[in-house]
Amino acid sequence: MARRHTAQLRHANSGAGVAEADPRYAGGAAGLLPIQPQSPGLAERIWWGREAATPPCGRPGLA
Repeated sequence: MARRHTAQLRHANSGAGVAEADPRYAGGAAGLLPIQPQSPGLAERIWWGREAATPPCGRPGLA
């Protein structure tokens, strides 16, 4: 389950659409909307794994 959630997080952080637009509130837009605002470099600042509890020893990024 954690891998699936991480894949969803990475997909959302890539700027891909993740939420269905409601035309009544999205100015008539239809389809999937991306998360806003975008944060460039966010994937490199997310810690993953056991090392996340001890950042100085951890490995940065999800690469």
